[in-house]
This record gives sequence, structure tokens and C-alpha cells, in this order.
Amino acid sequence: MDVADFALGPRIPSRAIRGFRRIPRPDLARTEFLEQLSRFIRDGGHDMLIPTDDQTLAAMTEHYDDFKDRLHIACPPPEITRLVLNKASTLEIAQKCGIRVPNTIVVSNSAQLSGLTRSFPFPWILKPAEKETRMEETKSFTLATADEVALKFPTAQEFTPPMLLQEYCAGVGVGIEMLMHDGNCLTVFQHRRLKELPYTGGVSVTAVAEHPDPVLVESSLALLRALRWEGIAMVEFKVIPMAALS
Repeated sequence: MDVADFALGPRIPSRAIRGFRRIPRPDLARTEFLEQLSRFIRDGGHDMLIPTDDQTLAAMTEHYDDFKDRLHIACPPPEITRLVLNKASTLEIAQKCGIRVPNTIVVSNSAQLSGLTRSFPFPWILKPAEKETRMEETKSFTLATADEVALKFPTAQEFTPPMLLQEYCAGVGVGIEMLMHDGNCLTVFQHRRLKELPYTGGVSVTAVAEHPDPVLVESSLALLRALRWEGIAMVEFKVIPMAALS
């Protein structure tokens, strides 16, 4: 397996990786991105490209037509992946599938937040409404009081992309990973987050494998079928451990 990466992080250490190459980020250097990735595919004789995170999935969505005739792209076409990259669309479809989702409001500027401090209960979770090619240092952050909102946004500013304002949901993060083909789940895996960065909610830095929960698997399968997803996917949940309920 060969890996091409335009992230700013360290080189991925793995004995399973034969070759590793840095390529320019497509949002900063579109022509160089296309040229260098095309050369990497040609030189390695690759016949499949697997996007492995939100940024590469977004890049393939934007450049799907540039590569679809050269090799198999292991994700659905852009009209489907854009539904996943837009978190508001994903939440709407999940709700139609009977999955409980947090109360959510789409906001386009910080002035809207000030007007919601009395009507939308704290604590808040604020996150980008869309997943983009650019790197996000923090995927989401928590606001606990109206004073924190005023401190974080002392002046009016536009949000690009728009932000999702969500109610805080207690629990631990659980991910259901599936390999989908023709609407069927070929294999499933489950992980539970142990540590996140930042600790109030963000990227997973430590996790543990678990036996798949049948209820979460059923909900994940319903969502991925509704999305007409093909290939690898992960659906994340917040789960309250049974010990906390007793």
C-alpha cells in the first residue's frame, strides 16, 4: 500500500506502507495537487484510491471527474458524498431514519449567537456545518455561558462555512465502522473513545475496540442505506454507559 498525504502531521509509521509522498493541498495549489497525485498514481501503477479522512474525501469530491477514468475511487460519486460532508444534511437524514440527534441550529454569523443566549440552553457545542479540504485545528468547541460567547466573539463576524449550534449531549463517543456494498454491510467494527483533543470534544487520540452493539449497528446501517453509501464509512454516536444509568 502507498500513501499520499497533504496533511501537516508527521509521516505515518507502518510496515504496511510501501511508499509515502507529500502532495500539495488542493485548496492552496489545485494544479500542483492534480499533477503530483496523478504522477504518484501513474508511477505506482495504482488501480484504486481510498480517501481515509474528511479532507481527502472533500478533495476527491471536488476532483472526482479528474480521476474516475484513471482508477477506482473507493467512495460514492459527488452527489452522495456532499450529503455526508454537509453535517446539517446528514443530521436531517439521520433524524428521518429514527436516529436521535441533538437540537441543532445553523448560524451564519456571531451576532446570531448573541440573540440565542437566552433561548438556547447551555452548554453549547459549536462546530463547522461543512467538512472542507482545509485542515481544522479544532473540529468543535464548547461554550458554557453567555459571558463565554461574548468573550469568544467580541465583535460581529461571518462564519465561513456556516456553523452548527448544538445542545450538549453527555456520554462517550462510539464509532461504528462499516464496509458497504450494494446496500449491504460486508463487515463491521466498533470503537469507543477514551481520550479526545480537546478533552471537551474533538478528535479521538485514544480508543479501544469493542464488540459491535446491535442497536448501533442497525441505526448505522439504516443511515448508510438512506445515504446510498458505497465503501468504507464510520457513524459516530454519543452513548451513556449502562453503569451511569444504574
